[in-house]
Amino acid sequence: MNLHDLSPAPGSKKEKVRRGRGLAAGRGQRGGRGEKGQTKRSKVPEYFEGGQTPLYRRIPKRGFTSLKEGLRPQIVNVDKLNKFEAGTEVTPELLRKEGLIKSEGPIKLLGRGSLEVDLTIKVDAVSSSARNKVEEAGGKVEIISGQDRGK
Repeated sequence: MNLHDLSPAPGSKKEKVRRGRGLAAGRGQRGGRGEKGQTKRSKVPEYFEGGQTPLYRRIPKRGFTSLKEGLRPQIVNVDKLNKFEAGTEVTPELLRKEGLIKSEGPIKLLGRGSLEVDLTIKVDAVSSSARNKVEEAGGKVEIISGQDRGK
């Protein structure tokens, strides 16, 4: 068998139907669009509601997001850090490897829960309650910037 011997399976290829090309073409005159009316003459957008004020304009616009997606900090709470052994240096790479954060970007440590192990934690931002809990457990928090991570 050669490449020029190959052909598509019978019935798998169909010619495109050319609508509105006269009565003899079989799809002429109205071209499958029915009788008179708006949908016959033009394409109507899916959100069009017949002249009524559309939903996207009726709903009040509230609030805004001040940070772009890449600048929003990823949150790590201190209770999630109990899985590490005492004396571990917790870096963004280690957090990513353990599945505590998902993507690149700044990381913020928050104070939910309690911490039982002493750790050295390197993050971009930390809340005061989280800093207190880490220091009470015997650890310390170091603030890093994105440049320290090789960005």
